[in-house]
Amino acid sequence: MDNDKVGRYLLQTSPYHVDVNGNISIGVLGNHLLNVAGLHSEEYGFGMSVLQPLQCTWVLSRLCIELYRSPLQHESFWIETWGESVYKLFSNRGYAIKDASGTSIGYAKSVWAVLHTESRKPINLLTINEGKMIGCMTTHSCPIEPPNRNNLRGEFLRTHEYKTVFSDIDINGHVNSIKYIEHTLDLFPMEMLKTHRLKRYDIAYVTESYYGETLFFHLYEVNHLEYMVEVKRNNEQVAVRSTLIFEPLAVE
Repeated sequence: MDNDKVGRYLLQTSPYHVDVNGNISIGVLGNHLLNVAGLHSEEYGFGMSVLQPLQCTWVLSRLCIELYRSPLQHESFWIETWGESVYKLFSNRGYAIKDASGTSIGYAKSVWAVLHTESRKPINLLTINEGKMIGCMTTHSCPIEPPNRNNLRGEFLRTHEYKTVFSDIDINGHVNSIKYIEHTLDLFPMEMLKTHRLKRYDIAYVTESYYGETLFFHLYEVNHLEYMVEVKRNNEQVAVRSTLIFEPLAVE
Protein backbone atom coordinates (compact mmCIF):
# COMPACT_ATOMS: atom_id res chain seq x y z
CA MET A 1 0.00 0.00 0.00
CA ASP A 2 1.06 3.63 -0.58
CA ASN A 3 0.92 4.35 3.15
CA ASP A 4 3.77 1.89 3.65
CA LYS A 5 5.99 4.25 1.64
CA VAL A 6 5.30 7.30 3.81
CA GLY A 7 8.06 8.17 6.27
CA ARG A 8 6.91 9.43 9.68
CA TYR A 9 9.31 11.25 12.00
CA LEU A 10 8.68 12.59 15.53
CA LEU A 11 10.34 15.91 16.39
CA GLN A 12 10.27 18.45 19.20
CA THR A 13 10.67 22.21 19.14
CA SER A 14 13.57 23.14 21.40
CA PRO A 15 13.72 26.60 23.05
CA TYR A 16 16.60 27.62 20.76
CA HIS A 17 14.54 26.71 17.67
CA VAL A 18 11.80 29.31 18.16
CA ASP A 19 11.32 32.91 17.08
CA VAL A 20 10.34 35.92 19.19
CA ASN A 21 6.73 34.69 19.30
CA GLY A 22 7.62 31.23 20.56
CA ASN A 23 6.88 29.56 17.21
CA ILE A 24 9.35 27.31 15.46
CA SER A 25 11.44 29.46 13.14
CA ILE A 26 10.89 28.94 9.42
CA GLY A 27 14.59 28.17 8.99
CA VAL A 28 14.52 25.37 11.55
CA LEU A 29 11.32 23.95 10.07
CA GLY A 30 12.88 24.10 6.62
CA ASN A 31 15.91 22.19 7.87
CA HIS A 32 13.64 19.55 9.43
CA LEU A 33 11.89 19.11 6.06
CA LEU A 34 15.20 18.65 4.27
CA ASN A 35 16.50 16.29 6.94
CA VAL A 36 13.48 13.96 6.86
CA ALA A 37 13.68 13.94 3.06
CA GLY A 38 17.25 12.70 3.41
CA LEU A 39 16.27 10.04 5.95
CA HIS A 40 13.40 8.83 3.81
CA SER A 41 15.45 8.66 0.61
CA GLU A 42 18.15 6.77 2.49
CA GLU A 43 15.63 4.17 3.66
CA TYR A 44 14.56 3.52 0.07
CA GLY A 45 17.97 3.25 -1.54
CA PHE A 46 18.54 6.64 -3.14
CA GLY A 47 20.07 8.63 -0.32
CA MET A 48 23.51 10.16 0.03
CA SER A 49 25.17 6.83 0.88
CA VAL A 50 24.28 5.74 -2.65
CA LEU A 51 24.98 9.07 -4.35
CA GLN A 52 28.32 10.00 -2.79
CA PRO A 53 30.27 7.06 -4.29
CA LEU A 54 28.88 8.19 -7.66
CA GLN A 55 30.15 11.75 -7.00
CA CYS A 56 26.56 12.95 -6.97
CA THR A 57 24.41 14.92 -4.56
CA TRP A 58 20.79 15.95 -4.10
CA VAL A 59 20.07 19.65 -4.62
CA LEU A 60 16.86 21.50 -3.81
CA SER A 61 15.20 23.19 -6.78
CA ARG A 62 11.93 24.47 -5.28
CA LEU A 63 10.22 24.46 -1.91
CA CYS A 64 6.91 25.71 -0.59
CA ILE A 65 5.65 25.62 2.98
CA GLU A 66 2.07 26.41 3.98
CA LEU A 67 1.15 26.54 7.67
CA TYR A 68 -2.18 26.71 9.51
CA ARG A 69 -0.12 27.28 12.64
CA SER A 70 3.49 26.72 13.68
CA PRO A 71 4.74 24.20 16.22
CA LEU A 72 5.35 25.92 19.56
CA GLN A 73 8.26 25.82 21.97
CA HIS A 74 8.59 22.37 23.61
CA GLU A 75 5.83 20.98 21.38
CA SER A 76 6.24 17.52 19.88
CA PHE A 77 5.08 17.16 16.28
CA TRP A 78 5.30 14.80 13.34
CA ILE A 79 6.57 15.31 9.83
CA GLU A 80 5.41 12.81 7.24
CA THR A 81 7.05 12.69 3.83
CA TRP A 82 6.65 10.72 0.64
CA GLY A 83 7.69 10.67 -3.01
CA GLU A 84 5.03 12.05 -5.34
CA SER A 85 6.63 11.63 -8.75
CA VAL A 86 9.97 11.18 -10.46
CA TYR A 87 11.06 12.20 -13.94
CA LYS A 88 14.36 12.19 -15.77
CA LEU A 89 15.76 15.30 -14.07
CA PHE A 90 13.42 16.15 -11.18
CA SER A 91 11.60 14.43 -8.34
CA ASN A 92 8.63 15.83 -6.40
CA ARG A 93 8.16 15.22 -2.69
CA GLY A 94 5.25 15.97 -0.34
CA TYR A 95 5.13 16.59 3.40
CA ALA A 96 2.48 16.81 6.12
CA ILE A 97 3.21 18.55 9.42
CA LYS A 98 1.03 17.21 12.23
CA ASP A 99 0.63 17.87 15.93
CA ALA A 100 1.06 15.13 18.52
CA SER A 101 -2.56 14.01 18.08
CA GLY A 102 -2.11 13.58 14.33
CA THR A 103 -4.00 16.73 13.27
CA SER A 104 -2.48 18.45 10.23
CA ILE A 105 -1.13 21.93 10.98
CA GLY A 106 0.71 22.45 7.70
CA TYR A 107 2.02 20.98 4.47
CA ALA A 108 4.99 21.39 2.19
CA LYS A 109 6.14 20.38 -1.29
CA SER A 110 9.63 20.24 -2.73
CA VAL A 111 11.30 19.61 -6.07
CA TRP A 112 14.74 17.99 -6.19
CA ALA A 113 17.45 17.24 -8.71
CA VAL A 114 20.71 15.29 -8.54
CA LEU A 115 23.92 16.95 -9.72
CA HIS A 116 27.40 15.61 -10.33
CA THR A 117 29.58 17.19 -7.64
CA GLU A 118 32.39 18.11 -10.07
CA SER A 119 30.65 19.06 -13.32
CA ARG A 120 27.47 20.36 -11.57
CA LYS A 121 25.51 18.79 -14.42
CA PRO A 122 22.16 17.06 -13.74
CA ILE A 123 21.96 13.26 -13.50
CA ASN A 124 19.17 11.08 -14.91
CA LEU A 125 17.23 10.07 -11.79
CA LEU A 126 15.82 6.99 -13.51
CA THR A 127 19.30 5.45 -13.66
CA ILE A 128 20.15 5.74 -9.95
CA ASN A 129 20.28 2.39 -8.15
CA GLU A 130 18.75 0.62 -11.14
CA GLY A 131 15.75 2.94 -11.22
CA LYS A 132 14.44 1.86 -7.81
CA MET A 133 13.21 5.39 -7.14
CA ILE A 134 10.21 4.80 -9.40
CA GLY A 135 8.87 2.07 -7.14
CA CYS A 136 8.94 4.37 -4.11
CA MET A 137 6.50 6.94 -5.48
CA THR A 138 3.00 7.12 -3.96
CA THR A 139 -0.44 8.57 -4.65
CA HIS A 140 -0.49 10.09 -1.15
CA SER A 141 -2.14 13.52 -1.36
CA CYS A 142 -0.76 16.92 -0.38
CA PRO A 143 -3.61 19.46 -0.55
CA ILE A 144 -1.65 22.66 -1.22
CA GLU A 145 -0.67 24.30 -4.47
CA PRO A 146 2.74 23.21 -5.80
CA PRO A 147 5.70 25.61 -5.63
CA ASN A 148 5.03 28.55 -7.92
CA ARG A 149 7.43 29.91 -10.50
CA ASN A 150 7.91 33.16 -8.57
CA ASN A 151 7.70 35.33 -11.68
CA LEU A 152 8.89 38.74 -10.53
CA ARG A 153 6.09 41.23 -9.90
CA GLY A 154 4.97 43.97 -7.52
CA GLU A 155 6.18 47.40 -6.45
CA PHE A 156 9.89 47.67 -5.64
CA LEU A 157 10.47 48.66 -2.01
CA ARG A 158 14.19 48.42 -1.21
CA THR A 159 17.45 46.47 -1.58
CA HIS A 160 19.65 44.90 1.08
CA GLU A 161 23.25 43.84 0.40
CA TYR A 162 24.76 40.84 2.16
CA LYS A 163 28.22 39.35 1.77
CA THR A 164 28.21 35.57 2.25
CA VAL A 165 30.33 34.18 5.09
CA PHE A 166 31.57 30.79 6.27
CA SER A 167 28.40 29.96 8.21
CA ASP A 168 26.32 30.30 5.02
CA ILE A 169 28.18 27.54 3.17
CA ASP A 170 27.10 23.89 3.22
CA ILE A 171 28.89 20.62 2.43
CA ASN A 172 28.31 21.14 -1.30
CA GLY A 173 30.38 24.33 -1.18
CA HIS A 174 27.54 26.73 -1.94
CA VAL A 175 25.16 28.88 0.11
CA ASN A 176 22.84 26.59 2.08
CA SER A 177 19.27 26.47 0.79
CA ILE A 178 17.74 27.45 4.12
CA LYS A 179 20.11 30.40 4.63
CA TYR A 180 18.34 32.24 1.80
CA ILE A 181 15.06 31.84 3.69
CA GLU A 182 16.53 33.20 6.93
CA HIS A 183 18.19 36.16 5.22
CA THR A 184 14.95 36.94 3.35
CA LEU A 185 13.00 37.23 6.61
CA ASP A 186 15.64 39.65 7.88
CA LEU A 187 14.32 42.17 5.32
CA PHE A 188 11.21 42.75 7.42
CA PRO A 189 11.03 44.92 10.55
CA MET A 190 10.77 43.29 13.97
CA GLU A 191 7.47 45.08 14.63
CA MET A 192 5.86 43.34 11.68
CA LEU A 193 7.24 39.89 12.49
CA LYS A 194 6.04 40.19 16.09
CA THR A 195 2.46 40.83 14.97
CA HIS A 196 2.28 38.63 11.85
CA ARG A 197 3.09 35.05 10.99
CA LEU A 198 4.36 33.59 7.74
CA LYS A 199 1.43 31.70 6.24
CA ARG A 200 3.09 30.51 3.02
CA TYR A 201 6.61 30.61 1.67
CA ASP A 202 7.67 29.71 -1.90
CA ILE A 203 11.27 29.66 -3.05
CA ALA A 204 12.80 28.75 -6.41
CA TYR A 205 16.55 28.19 -6.68
CA VAL A 206 17.96 29.41 -9.98
CA THR A 207 21.73 29.15 -9.57
CA GLU A 208 24.24 28.54 -6.82
CA SER A 209 26.01 31.22 -4.77
CA TYR A 210 29.38 30.89 -3.11
CA TYR A 211 31.53 32.14 -0.25
CA GLY A 212 32.51 35.80 -0.40
CA GLU A 213 29.92 36.82 -2.98
CA THR A 214 27.71 39.83 -2.34
CA LEU A 215 24.03 38.98 -2.57
CA PHE A 216 21.52 41.71 -3.36
CA PHE A 217 18.07 41.10 -1.85
CA HIS A 218 15.50 43.11 -3.82
CA LEU A 219 12.15 43.37 -2.00
CA TYR A 220 8.82 43.92 -3.80
CA GLU A 221 5.29 44.32 -2.47
CA VAL A 222 2.74 42.37 -4.54
CA ASN A 223 -0.38 42.91 -2.43
CA HIS A 224 -1.21 43.60 1.18
CA LEU A 225 0.96 41.17 3.20
CA GLU A 226 2.28 39.46 0.04
CA TYR A 227 5.87 40.10 -1.00
CA MET A 228 8.48 38.89 -3.46
CA VAL A 229 12.24 38.80 -3.01
CA GLU A 230 14.70 38.41 -5.86
CA VAL A 231 18.27 37.61 -4.83
CA LYS A 232 21.07 38.37 -7.28
CA ARG A 233 24.72 37.32 -7.11
CA ASN A 234 26.82 40.50 -7.20
CA ASN A 235 23.62 42.19 -8.45
CA GLU A 236 23.94 40.44 -11.80
CA GLN A 237 22.82 36.80 -11.94
CA VAL A 238 19.58 35.73 -10.25
CA ALA A 239 20.24 33.16 -7.50
CA VAL A 240 16.76 32.68 -6.03
CA ARG A 241 13.26 34.13 -6.13
CA SER A 242 10.77 33.76 -3.33
CA THR A 243 7.21 34.73 -2.44
CA LEU A 244 6.07 35.35 1.14
CA ILE A 245 2.48 35.63 2.36
CA PHE A 246 1.84 36.84 5.91
CA GLU A 247 -1.27 37.07 8.05
CA PRO A 248 -1.90 38.85 11.36
CA LEU A 249 -1.40 36.83 14.50
CA ALA A 250 -4.61 36.05 16.35
CA VAL A 251 -5.21 38.38 19.30
CA GLU A 252 -5.92 36.43 22.48
